[in-house]
Amino acid sequence: MKKVMVCMLFLLAVFSLYSEDASWSREINELYQSSAYTKFIDAVYNALPVMEIEQRFRDFTVSLDSGEYSREIAALVKAQASMLLGKHFTVEEYCMDKSTALQYLQLSEKLLENVSFSNTYLSALSSSVRAETAGSFFLLDPPAYIFSYGLSASRLIDEALSLDPINTQALLLLVNKYLHTPVFFGGSVRRGKETLDLLTAAESSMFTFQLFTLYELRGLVAVREKKTDIALNWYNKALYLFPGNNYIQKLIAEIN
Repeated sequence: MKKVMVCMLFLLAVFSLYSEDASWSREINELYQSSAYTKFIDAVYNALPVMEIEQRFRDFTVSLDSGEYSREIAALVKAQASMLLGKHFTVEEYCMDKSTALQYLQLSEKLLENVSFSNTYLSALSSSVRAETAGSFFLLDPPAYIFSYGLSASRLIDEALSLDPINTQALLLLVNKYLHTPVFFGGSVRRGKETLDLLTAAESSMFTFQLFTLYELRGLVAVREKKTDIALNWYNKALYLFPGNNYIQKLIAEIN
């Protein structure tokens, strides 16, 4: 009887945690699907003029601050948006600006520094945002950041997946890591492809910006396997989502 009671209490605890995570997930999904956030994402991924991208970022943060969101969720989603903007200033040739990139990446870092997340779901999301922020710092200045942000990006991906093994964003970052890291340091097209296969079941629930990354990475795997027709198919699927994306246009031009 005692064992039955213990099992019942365990199941009730698991159900409670699942319900809580589902509630947080719904709230974050609503934010990612909101008009203000969608407009911001479209501006970033379609490489609109810098002033317009920054204005849409401000519009989104205003709508976020005026909403009735918890401190945890507001910090998490604002940090993710700030990271994307900092990354944009880091990698897009038409607007490369190291100083501005640093400001947005540091803002992303600061937003998550002093927040204690109440469950593993939000903690995993936080770790994945911090991992991508660290990776963007590294891209900004590899020699300066290789032993700080370069190493912490990898650690944070592992941390996110230890908290939530099916965290979509962390799995996409892991694929990116496998495909862009030298073999000597753990890079592997095979492992990248295997990780992409794990994401197949989650594809229907991904946000547009995640699908874009998924298609881009599948295209890159096909290029590494010298399957150019398949690569072009994936790249064109990514470009269909964001027709103004400079990076995908460049990858297509390299194949053609």
